[in-house]
Amino acid sequence: QREQPAQFSRQLIRSQEKERTRIAGELHDGLGQELQLIRNRAEMALREVQLAPEVSSHLASISEIAARSIDGVRAMSRGLRPPELDQLGLSMALQWLGKNVRESFAGCVEFDIQNIDGLLDAEQELDFYRIAQEALNNAVRHSAGTEITFEVQRHGEFIQLSVYDNGRGFEPQEESLLPRIGAGLTNMQERAELLQGTLEL
Repeated sequence: QREQPAQFSRQLIRSQEKERTRIAGELHDGLGQELQLIRNRAEMALREVQLAPEVSSHLASISEIAARSIDGVRAMSRGLRPPELDQLGLSMALQWLGKNVRESFAGCVEFDIQNIDGLLDAEQELDFYRIAQEALNNAVRHSAGTEITFEVQRHGEFIQLSVYDNGRGFEPQEESLLPRIGAGLTNMQERAELLQGTLEL
């Protein structure tokens, strides 16, 4: 009976990730390609010699809108399934995540990522990446701090992921905060358990 909730949680997380991967592929290969065709057609038409000024203006506008839409599709696809994991491996993907947070955070972000490639299988790597992603997002969005430290250390066959900030902090049991942060923390806890690890807050 104790195992049943954990098994259900594992199945739910796995099914969510499979669906995210499927949607990311559909966005990239379906909608993204169609938008690219629209942009290409508009650019081809703009190269025609004899076009009325108002027609050229409309075509340029179509091309710009398509380009913005393509960027939006790529951002959504990246959020659903981080391509960095497949392209770079876990350690480099975490480096990329740290750099991305540093570029989007007004304060100081320091990160130190040791090489942990090969310790986890593909599904576990995604779980680990999602935990890091959620922890950093929480620090950026909720801490009101000016400094964030992101570390991944290898201790033999064990991995320690740490995210620190100098922000205001909170009490995990404070009920007024649960609707805002509860789902993210619960998700991190469940993923940590999938990795046979623990979450300390």
